[in-house]
Amino acid sequence: MPPDRGQHLGPSDFGVDRFTVPAVLDRRAEQYPDRVMMSIAGVEVTFEQMRRRSCAAANMLAGLGVGRGDCVALFTATCPEWVYFWLGAARIGAVSAAVNAASRGDFLLHILRLASAKVILTDAERRPRVDEVTGALGTRTDVVMRDDSLDAALCDGPDRPATGRPADAGELGSLFYTSGTTGPSKAVATTWHYLFWVAATVAAAWEFRPGEVLWTAMPLFI
Repeated sequence: MPPDRGQHLGPSDFGVDRFTVPAVLDRRAEQYPDRVMMSIAGVEVTFEQMRRRSCAAANMLAGLGVGRGDCVALFTATCPEWVYFWLGAARIGAVSAAVNAASRGDFLLHILRLASAKVILTDAERRPRVDEVTGALGTRTDVVMRDDSLDAALCDGPDRPATGRPADAGELGSLFYTSGTTGPSKAVATTWHYLFWVAATVAAAWEFRPGEVLWTAMPLFI
C-alpha cells in the first residue's frame, strides 16, 4: 500500500539502503526487468534496458576521460539517449548539464562555459550550433552524436557494469539553467539528495500505485 498523503518515502520504501541511481534503478531492474519504465519520443524502455543502456553510457563517458565531478552537457531534442547519459553520468559520479534545446550562439556559449563540460551529447540539428562555439570554450570538449552507431553501442553492446564509483546522494547531480530573462542564465546546482526526495515526495503526495502512468509534456531540460 502507498503511504498516507503527505508522508515522505525513504530509501527503505524502495528496497535500498540509500538513494543513489544505481541502487534504485538496479533494484527495480532486478524486480521488474520487463516492465516498461518510460516511453520517450515513441520508444518504450524497460527497467532492465535502462539499466544496461545507462551502464553503456557510463562506460562510454569513462572512456572519454569523464570522471567524478566532471560535467556532461546534454544538448539534444527529447530522446531516450538524453536519459541514458543522464543516468550514466550518475553511475560514475559525473554531473549532467541540462541545456535548453533551443540554445544557440552566445547564449549557448555562456551555458557551456558555466558547465565546463568535458563531453557534449548532441544531435544532427544542433551539431552546427555546437561547432560554432566550441572553439571559444577554451577547454578540450568531446562531442558525442546521436546516430545509428551510438544507438547500436548503447542498445546492442555487451552488458558490462559501469566503471567508477556512483554519485552519493549528497553530491552534485545536475545543473539546470534559469531562463535568462533578467540577465545571463545562471546554473542551478542540484544534488541527488534533492532530486530523489522531490520525486519521493511527489510519489507520496500524488499517491502513485503500481501500474499507474505519469504523463508529462515538459522538455527534459526544465
